[in-house]
Amino acid sequence: MRIVYVDVLFLVNFVMDHVLLALTAELRGSGAAGRRMALGAAAGAFLAVFLFFAPEGILGWLLRPVCCGLMVRTAFGRQARRRFLGDCAMVYALSMLLSGGVLRLGQMLPGAGSAVSNTVVYLDVSVGVLALGTLLGYGLITWACRPGSFRAAVPHRKIWCRAGGREAVFQAFTDTGNLLRDPVSGKKVILLSASLAGELLGTEAARALAGLSGNAVDEVFAALAGLGLPVGLLPCTASLGRGLLITLRPEALTVDGQPAGEYILGISCDEVAPACGCRALIGV
Repeated sequence: MRIVYVDVLFLVNFVMDHVLLALTAELRGSGAAGRRMALGAAAGAFLAVFLFFAPEGILGWLLRPVCCGLMVRTAFGRQARRRFLGDCAMVYALSMLLSGGVLRLGQMLPGAGSAVSNTVVYLDVSVGVLALGTLLGYGLITWACRPGSFRAAVPHRKIWCRAGGREAVFQAFTDTGNLLRDPVSGKKVILLSASLAGELLGTEAARALAGLSGNAVDEVFAALAGLGLPVGLLPCTASLGRGLLITLRPEALTVDGQPAGEYILGISCDEVAPACGCRALIGV
């Protein structure tokens, strides 16, 4: 009968979960601070310990997606439904690749052992072997999933726009989850943060936008309209539920240097900050 040490079990799964979240952030452009990443890995490792000692059966299969969702939610925060599910699928797929590689490395070394319960892997290996297996798995997965291996890299889009007599240039991240459309004109929505909109529209507008929240959309909209800005309201659905999005019709707008009259701007209550440093989200 194999002896399982809880601290080793926790450490193995913490390291592997942290690598999984880091890979997901890199491959899918999901921003996450180092502290949130560590908290997500710790949450996954804690549930892994619980799953390992839980009776095998349907309970383990039901708790696996809960564990994955908790890790993603903790590491990356609130997200749109499609992006959240996509990150969960990426974590799940990478976990099979990474755990398989580390497990195989442990089996190849003399004196090493392993155990699996409810799909949670316990490796009876030294810290050096765990580190080496993790680095090899990280390197191979990053190389295999590099831009251009399965699909072309999604480029960042350079946006220039003029609104309220002022101009701004910024980078937009191509987000397939951005499906916002103006129901009247059918135009696509480029989503930008309130801080960027304030820089574009000037000091008075920035002061009004500083108080933008889900409960203050009407007040901010009235303030912007009072400044003579061409703003509107767009019903939308986000991770927090249904609400209203303030839109802005630019006087002129180009995407990668080409005129793009099919877009309007949407001002988000939350900061738009992908991992690549872009300050806006544009659909495809």
